[in-house]
Amino acid sequence: MSIDYTDGRESEAHLLEIIKAQSDLRSSTAIAVEQYDRWHVHYHLSPERGNLVRHLSFSGLHVLELGAGMGAVSRYLAEHAETLTVVEGTRERFDCLSQRLRDLDNWSGHVANIEDAQLDRKFDVICVIGVLEYAQMYMRPEADFDGDAFDWMLHCAARHLEPDGVFLIAIENALGIKYWAGAPEDHTWRMFDSVAGYDTAPGPKTFSRGALRARLQRAGLAHCREYYPFPDYKLPNCVVTPKMIEHDPRLAAELATGRSYEHHEIPTPRYYPPSLAMFQVADAGLLAEFANSFLFAAARSGRAGALERLCRREEQGEVAWYYNLLRTPETRTRTVFQRTGDGPNDLRIRKYGADEEAFGEREPVPCDGFTVRWRPLPDQPLLSGPKILHTLMRTAYYEKWDRFLEELHDFIGWSLDHWSTDGGALDGLAFDANVLNASIEPDGYGLFDLEWQLAPSMPRSWFIFRNVMSLCDRFDEELLIDNPRFHCPRDLYDTTCRHFESPPDLQADLRRECTFQNLVAPGHRERTPEDLARVMDKRFGERSYPDDPRMIRARQRQIDEMRVIWYATPVRIARRFTEWLDRSPRLTKACRMVLRPFRGRGGKP
Repeated sequence: MSIDYTDGRESEAHLLEIIKAQSDLRSSTAIAVEQYDRWHVHYHLSPERGNLVRHLSFSGLHVLELGAGMGAVSRYLAEHAETLTVVEGTRERFDCLSQRLRDLDNWSGHVANIEDAQLDRKFDVICVIGVLEYAQMYMRPEADFDGDAFDWMLHCAARHLEPDGVFLIAIENALGIKYWAGAPEDHTWRMFDSVAGYDTAPGPKTFSRGALRARLQRAGLAHCREYYPFPDYKLPNCVVTPKMIEHDPRLAAELATGRSYEHHEIPTPRYYPPSLAMFQVADAGLLAEFANSFLFAAARSGRAGALERLCRREEQGEVAWYYNLLRTPETRTRTVFQRTGDGPNDLRIRKYGADEEAFGEREPVPCDGFTVRWRPLPDQPLLSGPKILHTLMRTAYYEKWDRFLEELHDFIGWSLDHWSTDGGALDGLAFDANVLNASIEPDGYGLFDLEWQLAPSMPRSWFIFRNVMSLCDRFDEELLIDNPRFHCPRDLYDTTCRHFESPPDLQADLRRECTFQNLVAPGHRERTPEDLARVMDKRFGERSYPDDPRMIRARQRQIDEMRVIWYATPVRIARRFTEWLDRSPRLTKACRMVLRPFRGRGGKP
């Protein structure tokens, strides 16, 4: 029996056509990247979906995926597991999934609700990714079952598990730090909904870390390995382990906030800067409690054979993984943080290709009168000093602008001296030497992730421009603070150029940077110098952290109005009508089928 769930029939048909026309279906491929400004395309077709499980070892394992959707994670599972069996609740989504896996022969599938799935074997791994939260809407516990719909779903899923198998579950954290900062709840679109405990009416619900572990324990899955995907499990660019948090909580917080969370369908307010807050949470030992999402690998026994095989990389000392896949294929990377001992400095960084292939230096390519070359980095020890970006953000948050400029200019001045050449320009290795890749060390500054090299040399103004752009991207995402010293990135660029007596060359720098970005990371459309100019001229906003509760309520009313327009009104009308249909048995089956698409809850945010 299928379920009434949809992301929108038009959206699902659109995705099916894209997948049918796609030749390269690998899980590391950014399918239809030019359409990633449309959320349903980005969510279902981005290679970032597979980042959730790339650190796990499925080789030789028989995997069952329940609620497989359109196959974004299924594709990675089928590529690496011995066999994959999928159960999806709707025919339309299953058709997309089938096309996604059409060139693989180690999978089979069923269209059914989880509690109705008839399977002829048990599995080493069962994946339930973004599914448990909907249990109240689609599951009805048997009368003699001791538990609610969420417990019933776990019970129905776990009965297909081998005795030494692993139950792999991903779900949002009801107490995720993004929600405390004001982000609307992912499913209900209400601010602070999960933090306040949700309405008692049936609907999607998520859980805190402790509540989720308690439910798994009631299902007989008491032994659990925990992973924390960031910004959340839907489109993660990194995954962090408890061992990483224990070894270096501040580095874990830095990885966790490398990319800000955005609700992809409605504006995302922030009542404090989550990056700064995450460092305080990490220092307090609470990062796991406030992670935005969880990925738990649970088993009946702590020595379950499948659990040890699945988590093999963690057993080998790997404690965190960072992915950069929205680049050209030859420069997509997987960065591994690996412990080599028990000492405080025994953490090393290693880079691999996205598909685990070996890769070497690339040939230089033209870039607006220069050449640029990507080069893989050797294994390197971790720099232990505080990151300059965090220091600058904290200084700016407290509006200490003289100190802010002093800190920024100290780093840029050190870099100009360090990389200076006889002709006044900079060595091409300085191309990636910016505030995102620098730390404060006892003997000066440390640099990491210097992947790109420019030739023959780098103009000083472009170096300053890249630092300003990198910094202001984070300002715009989190701080939104105006100040009397500079009102927009262009002001900061001009101020810094004048400070170092380097003539600004903004038009040339805009053109150069635009050419480089289009070369390396083609997005949903080609960037133009005018696009970057608008960013440089965008005024830093006033602080967006209200101290009046009425402002929060006003913001919630705005979100509710958007939700009514986009979603709630037509769905509410359709549901009331279908409830009336349920009380009218004489109406034709055809009429019911016409209205069936409106009975689902709607797509995942």
